[in-house]
Amino acid sequence: LEWLEIPACKRADFDVVTFKIGKAVGHLGIVCNEGQHFLHVIEGANSVIERLDSLRWESRIDGYWRFIG
Repeated sequence: LEWLEIPACKRADFDVVTFKIGKAVGHLGIVCNEGQHFLHVIEGANSVIERLDSLRWESRIDGYWRFIG
């Protein structure tokens, strides 16, 4: 099984986006809505879809990953 890191400009639905929480990568989401949003869950809350370019998340993005089997 292999995951390939992809550039942000090539992200697509069902890719995985990883985020830094502090200095470590500690959160991930699934890219959706034509690569503009991501689905994720935060402990103690319901799942939510948010924009990748939101002020809360954009600066925390670590990378995008695609499963290639």
